[in-house]
Amino acid sequence: MGQACDRLGLGQEALPQTLVRNGPGQEHFEGDVAVEVPLAGAPYHPHAPPPEFLLEPEATEHRPRTQRGQGRTPGPAPRRGGRRRGRRRTAPRRGGRRRGRHPAAPYGPHPVAARGRFPAARQGLRLGEEPARQLGRELGPTRHEHGEAFAAGARGLTRAVVGELLAREASRDRQLHEQGIDVGHSPQATKPLRPPPRAHALDAVASREGCRPSRRLPRAGPGIESTPRHSGAAARRPHQERTLRIGLLGGSFNPPHRGHLAVARAVRAALDLDEVWLLPAPRPPHKPGRRDMASPRDRLAMVRLATQGEPGLVASDLELRRPGPSYTIDTVRTLAAERPGDCFYWVIGADTIDELPTWKEAAALLEAVTFVAVDRPGHDVEEGLRALAEGLGAEAAQRLREHLLRVDPPDVSSTEVRRRVLAGEPWEHLVPPRVAEFIRAEGLYGRNFVTRIATVRALEDFVDQRVELRGWLYKFRGKGKIAFLHLRDGTGVVQCVAKRDEVGAEALRRVKEAGQESALILRGTVRADERAPGGYEVVADDLELVAPATEEYPIALQDHGIDFLLSKRHLWLRSRKQHAVLRIRSEVCQGIRDFFYARDFVLTDAPIFTPSACEGTTNLFEVNYFDDKAYLTQSGQLYMEATAMAHGKVYCFGPTFRAERSKTRRHLTEFWMCEPEMAYATLDDAMDLAEELLEYLVGRALERCGRELAVLERDLEPLERVRRPFPRITYDEAAALLAEKGHEFRYGDDFGAPDETAISEHFDRPVLIHRYPAAVKAFYMKRDPAAPDKALCVDVIAPEGVGEVIGGGERATDLAYLEEQIAAHRLPKEAFEWYLDLRRFGSVPHAGFGLGLERTVAWIAGREHVREAIPFPRTLYRKEP
Repeated sequence: MGQACDRLGLGQEALPQTLVRNGPGQEHFEGDVAVEVPLAGAPYHPHAPPPEFLLEPEATEHRPRTQRGQGRTPGPAPRRGGRRRGRRRTAPRRGGRRRGRHPAAPYGPHPVAARGRFPAARQGLRLGEEPARQLGRELGPTRHEHGEAFAAGARGLTRAVVGELLAREASRDRQLHEQGIDVGHSPQATKPLRPPPRAHALDAVASREGCRPSRRLPRAGPGIESTPRHSGAAARRPHQERTLRIGLLGGSFNPPHRGHLAVARAVRAALDLDEVWLLPAPRPPHKPGRRDMASPRDRLAMVRLATQGEPGLVASDLELRRPGPSYTIDTVRTLAAERPGDCFYWVIGADTIDELPTWKEAAALLEAVTFVAVDRPGHDVEEGLRALAEGLGAEAAQRLREHLLRVDPPDVSSTEVRRRVLAGEPWEHLVPPRVAEFIRAEGLYGRNFVTRIATVRALEDFVDQRVELRGWLYKFRGKGKIAFLHLRDGTGVVQCVAKRDEVGAEALRRVKEAGQESALILRGTVRADERAPGGYEVVADDLELVAPATEEYPIALQDHGIDFLLSKRHLWLRSRKQHAVLRIRSEVCQGIRDFFYARDFVLTDAPIFTPSACEGTTNLFEVNYFDDKAYLTQSGQLYMEATAMAHGKVYCFGPTFRAERSKTRRHLTEFWMCEPEMAYATLDDAMDLAEELLEYLVGRALERCGRELAVLERDLEPLERVRRPFPRITYDEAAALLAEKGHEFRYGDDFGAPDETAISEHFDRPVLIHRYPAAVKAFYMKRDPAAPDKALCVDVIAPEGVGEVIGGGERATDLAYLEEQIAAHRLPKEAFEWYLDLRRFGSVPHAGFGLGLERTVAWIAGREHVREAIPFPRTLYRKEP
């Protein structure tokens, strides 16, 4: 005892003269003061206030407080000349201390002393700060039987208490030594005063078996960023210095149920933890895109309601404050930075042990925090441990085996709760009452709550329903507590209203800072609003930033030169008008396929590499084809003639190439053509089919692309006039029309772009010009028997200056005539032997045409240049991107 007093700074003369001990929990008397001292085995309270008998009254001569309704306790008379009431004291009295933290108060200023009723003692016991702090922890809650005053023998009494504590600690060390636990010294030896060890029995087992006990988190170091202190009830007091043992139970808590609470209670009791934190995750990595996932705000609110009135259970927003997916290693590092002195236990279900090797930085995670696996009865945990040993090593599996905890919680899951709510079955008994009230009040998990993945184009089908939109940030403007986001998703752009209180200030800030074209997922309720663009808006309750833009978007919402836009074509496609044009193109392509499918045409693809020319040799793209030459196809028409002889009615639809050195708004070096061919058909059949196809495609675009045409500000009246029958004129009549207009044109030439525009201005719809001079048409065109110098061919000229969109005619069937034409055009006969075979074996009248897709789309969309009608245009001077 003397040695212990020396370590505490107390001399031998400080030992008490009288000490009466009547057993554990009894009172020690000295003078007229009685204090109950908790002895070995007494309960320990982690948040107990400092023992009041370590605080002295203000007077030098101790005077007990006067109790209401009682006489004054005998004692020395008060000192004269006391401090005036209300006078501010600016300096401590001689030999005393400033008000504030008492050396024996482990939690800072005592609430009574802070009000000036019991300032720090100016005389009497002088303990060192650390021994006194440890003493206050050991004593725990203490009851002062005879008032809060000290008698003259208080100094000796306190030394008696210190002696009792040292004896109690030595007794505990002997017990640990008998259990085989190394306490680091002989159980009979004295040692410095310290808090009692409170490790769980699992740690003792680990120590006996040669395994390491529970570990503390590593301190923040390189790669660990400090974050704001943990908020809420679990926030650490700035003056708290004792190590806390805290369990961490993470999950989506969607919603929290009685099973979660049962596990948390069991873990806290089994591990003797100070607290168990329930951490809702913002977006669990293993549960992406859950359509029935409540918002982070709602799930945190439910966890807070569930933990109300649950001692030691705390709702934490730690993971919700961190952007992006929720990874355990990130949470652990955040805790290491915020609370480096505390000891944490991460609680998982035993059924997830086999998944641990797949967790982010799993090896580092197992070194950073102690894992505790909660096992259910009837579950085979050995399989999971074997998978863990294979993935992270036998030592990791052994450590987790030593921290298995058998719990039998209620048979309930969040999935079952959500299913019951959606199905209208009883579910309230599965969750805490306050949580049930919240679910009902907010309408969670019902039919109108379960998120449906929708598109902007289909929002009219989801009015007053909760949807999930996946897209990109097109525009952002904030105003105080509310922000307006324009989200585009590939089908359109919609305005979304995001309130800070609903989606969270942090989520809104991240989206704002992410910038235009950042990828995000938005969940909310669709509302019909005539004031909103498109007539609908989405009231957001959850924002998930998928990928922020790393640089400023180069194509801002302003005008740019065409060369710059074409160089950024891969981004220009995202603009509203370019997006609308390509939507119309898609509709026209689908319309072509539907049109021919409904009329029993067979799609037969033509090759891209060809051995010869089809439309002339001057505009071929020649390529090396191993040790030979080949050409990119100009047209699939010759091959369609072959397949028509096999199937009757066929068509091909694909890219074609023309090496034309043209810089007009109507030409591309690569473009798409639809080329139907019909056996047993004439020129009139081909013209009828061309009229029917154009009428169908324009009508379909008007019916299905109204939004896109509105974005493009297209005048619909010219399109609405596209109705059969179309005017049909001969080449000679067209030439005469040009002469009447005073248009300069040489008879016998093909019509150029100005000529076609002048002719189209005379009509309010497409016009068909047929029977051109044979000299200006391809070699395979059949001659008109009534006018041998004319070919049975046709061109369809679209209005509004678009020009030719269809060209075709009837094919020659005479073998001798074709051989003559091949020679006249100086084409290699051997390259066309396969084509001539079609006339040798069952040749019949057949006809067809080719429709240029880009010109047709540009006409319907009202675009001046065909380069906007194809995703990546190829022109004379541009082949990128």
